[in-house]
Amino acid sequence: MAVRRKTQTAAERERDEQQVTALRTALVDGWMIEPPILVRPAFSNLLGAPVVLHCIMFQAQRRRLLVLNDTPAARRLLAEYDLGKEL
Repeated sequence: MAVRRKTQTAAERERDEQQVTALRTALVDGWMIEPPILVRPAFSNLLGAPVVLHCIMFQAQRRRLLVLNDTPAARRLLAEYDLGKEL
């Protein structure tokens, strides 16, 4: 049985846009994504959880984890940078 995705609220859409903006800013600032990009269920939810993308970012000797909701905008941005082909 397929899980029906609920309609997003304005706050959820805003959060998704902020996540994509954070990734775009990090890439422009010289951060790079260390493959692979992991596709996982969101930790805060149980069955039927939305899917999130875990991107390990690196710059010089620094690493950080950026978590994005799996949205068309996030996938488009990854494709712009020739990333996420394995998704």
